[in-house]
Amino acid sequence: MTLPTLSFGQVCFSEVDSFSVGSLCERIITADFNGDSKMDLVTVNYNDGNVSVLLGDGLGSFAAATNFTAGNNPLSASSADFNGDGNLDLVVANSNSSNISVLIGDGLGNFSAPTNYLAGANPHCVTTADFNGDGKMDIAVGNYNSDVRVFIGNGFGFFSSGTNYSISAAPQSIISADFNGDGNMDLATNNVRILIGTGSGSFSAATHYTVGTSSRCIVSADFNEDGDLDLAVASDGANYISILIGDGSGDFTPGTNVTLETGSNSLTVADYNGDGHIDLAVSDYNADGVSVVLGNGDGTFSNMTSYDIGGNLHYVTSADFNGDSKTDLATANFFSNTASVLLNCTITGVTDLTDINIESIYPNPFNSSATIQLNSTLINAELKIFNQFGQLIKTTNNISDDRIRIDRHNLPAGLYFFRLTQNNKPIATDKLIIAD
Repeated sequence: MTLPTLSFGQVCFSEVDSFSVGSLCERIITADFNGDSKMDLVTVNYNDGNVSVLLGDGLGSFAAATNFTAGNNPLSASSADFNGDGNLDLVVANSNSSNISVLIGDGLGNFSAPTNYLAGANPHCVTTADFNGDGKMDIAVGNYNSDVRVFIGNGFGFFSSGTNYSISAAPQSIISADFNGDGNMDLATNNVRILIGTGSGSFSAATHYTVGTSSRCIVSADFNEDGDLDLAVASDGANYISILIGDGSGDFTPGTNVTLETGSNSLTVADYNGDGHIDLAVSDYNADGVSVVLGNGDGTFSNMTSYDIGGNLHYVTSADFNGDSKTDLATANFFSNTASVLLNCTITGVTDLTDINIESIYPNPFNSSATIQLNSTLINAELKIFNQFGQLIKTTNNISDDRIRIDRHNLPAGLYFFRLTQNNKPIATDKLIIAD
């Protein structure tokens, strides 16, 4: 394939490469399920009642799918380590058996037979987090009969019978994050019901915010770089993405909506063009494609680029699938029974502004500290570290060396990004992975 001539920051994705999965794949998620530090894929297959696991080779390709049983007509999945063995497990929301299935991972990419828990009528979506602060992963499920059920984990792979919270709406997407900065995990659904967590596993009554007609998917990140989490909502009944700006106390105000050519049914966030700002990737409801819209860092977005996929695309997610430190895309294609991967070919770095480059980051992943090795000595440079939501975590100024040591301190395990600048000119952005 011949790539177009590109300038720095002009977003680019390669031709689509597709992989066979189960029948009527509704959702796709990504994580490292076999512990080789390469990102893998899982699709949720509505018609087959199972999930397909595709192990990544770290070069952007994937092995043939292996299927694992879930429940009747599953619609969503999430991954976390439920039993504390260091391996990622799965939870699947099964719409027509009104339950969730917990599948324990063996660290090699295989999963156990499901353990099922009653969830309520028509569970459509699921998320995982530690809701009661005991260091053990819990589960929250959005039921289409207008409530959310929260299951508290015991750290051994088993869960409580669940507590229900009415939201007076039919959720199809649910996320967990700390919206009010109190250190406790909160919940948000696609119809923008916000449930503030108490830190003991319980939640406040839902607060409602209005967005586009027939909302389908919600994501969270810091779009205006003020340190507070914001929201973006995809709607198949509106030709725009609704943006809600968070104030850090759990309240949101309408931002500048992102105009699209058609309705949308899912979206994901990352810095796709390497400029340090959070961007959006949106699955187009009628056009069977993905549109990437670049963030300006102030809560607004511009410069939309679209890519054809086909196959009645239902969901999009993102990760670095080929190890080049650029965020790629993967989609679940409902009628074609495939997962498609688009590799990021954006030109990042600013070679026309500086000759300083990163030679290595070692170790990465790391547990206590990592060292960034440069090919030249910095002079009064600045390093900023962001979490996966785009929130600024740490700033180091006045760096004058060719090596930068990054200490973990009390940062939790997870994915982070850093931006290195000198004389207000960007040198590089890259990722850091902290592992326990």
